[in-house]
Amino acid sequence: MSHLWDDTVTSGFSDKKVYVVQTNPIALERCLLMTTDPGDLVFDPTCGSGTTAFVAEKWGRRWITCDTSRVAVTLAKQRLMTASYDYFALRYPHEGLRGGFIYKTVPHVTLKSIANNPEIDLIYDRLHPGINAALGDLNAALTAEPPAAPFVVTEGVRKGQKLRLGA
Repeated sequence: MSHLWDDTVTSGFSDKKVYVVQTNPIALERCLLMTTDPGDLVFDPTCGSGTTAFVAEKWGRRWITCDTSRVAVTLAKQRLMTASYDYFALRYPHEGLRGGFIYKTVPHVTLKSIANNPEIDLIYDRLHPGINAALGDLNAALTAEPPAAPFVVTEGVRKGQKLRLGA
């Protein structure tokens, strides 16, 4: 392959398009393969005919896509459901694609479930005493022998401010 992507050039009238604005899958495939790894998440906020999702699925990338047009979403859904991908396991192979796929769902994560997660409390209870002890030791050392020069903050909101530690 040269630095010219001559094989991605399409004519507006000769190529069969499903949607008015449809990207060449070869160009998308090249970009996707150069910038992502299998399992990466690809986002396409302008779904159109679903070319990005189609190419992402083909190469083992996870994808999220959306569109404001119901026509575009319907076209993309139909395109993805009628495409054949080798690595899908069919739920009922004798029924073909109509039988559906074998897949795993993941639980829906909400802010409430994160806030009410008891595992976080266990982690906090386990680590907090050690953090408090380390801070106490640091404060005691700085109080006993404060640094001669003030500490200059180099990042954050207090950038440029001078702090006198142990004073």
